[in-house]
Amino acid sequence: MKDDDFFYIRYRNNLRKCLDYIINNPKLSRIIDPKVISQLKFNNSQLAVKAALKEFNISIGPFEINANELMNCKHFPEAHLSIGGEIQFNSNGDFFQAISLCVISKPNCDVTAENGFSLCKMDNGKSYIVRRFHFDIDAKQINGDRPVFHLQYGGNIHDKQKSSHQYELISSIDLPRIPTMPLDLIQALNLIFSQIKTQIMSVFKDPRWRSIVIENDKIWDDIYFSAILKRDEKQTLYERLCSHNVFS
Repeated sequence: MKDDDFFYIRYRNNLRKCLDYIINNPKLSRIIDPKVISQLKFNNSQLAVKAALKEFNISIGPFEINANELMNCKHFPEAHLSIGGEIQFNSNGDFFQAISLCVISKPNCDVTAENGFSLCKMDNGKSYIVRRFHFDIDAKQINGDRPVFHLQYGGNIHDKQKSSHQYELISSIDLPRIPTMPLDLIQALNLIFSQIKTQIMSVFKDPRWRSIVIENDKIWDDIYFSAILKRDEKQTLYERLCSHNVFS
């Protein structure tokens, strides 16, 4: 079995465990929109198909979670996290991910630029995206102009997130792309909910979730960290991060 096939099978199986955990956890199912749960169930059924290896396109959310302690400001008494995006991968070593994390809040009064919160006026009662992060993996790129694994601040967001909230960041600015270790969906969720207090924080401390994360660690250890040690002395670190495809 080729290395990329081996990665594909292991990753697919562990992603199934992740989606199954989200779908069937009672705390999550009470909070996440039923339409999103239904979508995840469909995606999980596709991953479970015992057919020849093929490409999968997994859509995630977006779903919103309360995170009221995140913003310690009298003008913004509430905060929510909105998480959504997509994952595409196949047995040929192609892997693409775009996961968006937005921090959303409503001011309880009119906020002006002089308050230091925005480039423009923020209106009482309107819902604003005040922070936006993007966890990307792009092993399909052909120009070598971006790190394969990277984090972005700002940039464009999911259409459903745009439809519900004001987005005051200058969306066309999504540079620089900050290189990271592989922060796929499982690692991104674990990172977010290990740091940000929410009413579902305990869900991501459960032994079952921890076992999914540890298995994910092992998968990336074998495919990424072992490969990144193969050094081309003629390349700069940035060039290696942009051109190195660990799936090939």
